[in-house]
This record gives sequence, structure tokens and C-alpha cells, in this order.
Amino acid sequence: MNKTYLTEKFREVYQDISPRSREHCKSLINTYLGRYSHGSLTGLKLRTLDELVERKTKGDAIIEQDYHNPDVSVESKTAMDILRSTFIEYTHSIEAQVDEWRNMHIPEATKGIYELSMAYQGREFNGEKSPSLETIGARYRRADQIIRKLLTRGLTEEKAKAIKDLARRFMNHEQATASQEKYKDALRAQHNELMYTVDRFAEHYSRKNPKKKQQKQQTPTGEKNILDITVSEAAGKAWEVTKKIALLQIF
Repeated sequence: MNKTYLTEKFREVYQDISPRSREHCKSLINTYLGRYSHGSLTGLKLRTLDELVERKTKGDAIIEQDYHNPDVSVESKTAMDILRSTFIEYTHSIEAQVDEWRNMHIPEATKGIYELSMAYQGREFNGEKSPSLETIGARYRRADQIIRKLLTRGLTEEKAKAIKDLARRFMNHEQATASQEKYKDALRAQHNELMYTVDRFAEHYSRKNPKKKQQKQQTPTGEKNILDITVSEAAGKAWEVTKKIALLQIF
């Protein structure tokens, strides 16, 4: 299984309890991770637990049953409480959004977007929390830099969809928690503009006969279409447009 934020947090709890308590907690841990918790398929992904709310409901039922079981030790019950509180905290985090995003797209689509997913979580490439990415504004700026770099590497439609989905999840999460600080309206508008550019580049690299279709898309005035110029020129023009919006930032 791939390492995720949640598996790492659960591992910390798991390592601190006795072997007997670990056995009692395995079912709850697998449920919270969206996996089979019993039988020969234990540990494998369970599609009916894709949604976090379904995992919480089933996890609550497991805890309720074990609370009334005299064979379950106090240590096990305490560990379950910690696992539940960890899971609830996780469901409201950007880490949950990134993990869910990774499960929703094929590996070919998410390949090469790891750095962007880390930036949205405020982490460096190695997964460590970054002091320079503690604020929402810093994460927006780092994400924009990474996305502009991705534009120069040839985007398929699937990869473009994955980038846009990840950006949407981050912006939705940011807005949901924005009551604690002012909305970064200008940064969000800049980010949305960049998503439009991602679409254009995906169309460009997905064409079967790019030269033929480029000729058809010449504008009547003779001006260059964004798909008729080089990658570096197009990325530069996209940045000039979004930079004007960025000047309206309110900090």
C-alpha cells in the first residue's frame, strides 16, 4: 500500500501499544483506511469505503461494539479513541483531499504531479513540513510556479484533469477554512486563470495532427493563437495575464 498521511499517523499509534492491543485495533485501522477488515481480503482496498463518511460510520460501529466487550483491554479502548480522533481530524484536512485525489485518478495521470500535491499540503518534496509554506498565500504561489513548469512538459488530457481536480480540492478547502483569515481573492483568481491555460496546453499536446489543426485556428486578424506559439512563449503570456490579477492582492 502507498504511504499516506493517515497511514503514517496510525503507525505512530500502532507502534506504541502492546501486541494484544494491536490485534484489537487492526479492524478499526483497516476500516478507517478504506480496506477489508476481515477474511482473506484483509488489507485490500474496499470500494464501498471510498467515502470518508462511510469509513467513520463503520468505525463508530466497531468502537461501540468493542466498548461493551470485556475481553477488550483498557489500553485497546484508549488506542481506539485516539485512532478515532486522529481520523476525524484527518477528514477536515488538506491531506485527506490529496489522498482522495490520488485514489480517484489513474497512476499515469498523477505521475509527475507529486511536487504539486506536496506544495498544497505545505510540504517539501521529501514530505517534510516547510516553514516557507505555512501560509495559504505561499502555497498558492509555489503551486503556480510548479504548474507553469508542468505546462512545459507536455500535458495529456488525463494529466490536465488531475491537475485541475487537485487545484479545485485545494481551493475548496482553503475557502472552507477562510473564516479564520481574509480571502485571498486575487491569488484564487490567478490560480483559476492558470487552470484555463492547463486546458489549452492539454488540447495542444493531445492532438493527432497538431500542425494541420493549428492552421485552422489562425485568427482572422493574423494574430497568434496561444496554441501556435512556443511553449515558453505561451507560458510567459499566461503569466503576464495572471500577474495583472496578482497585483490586486490584499494581504
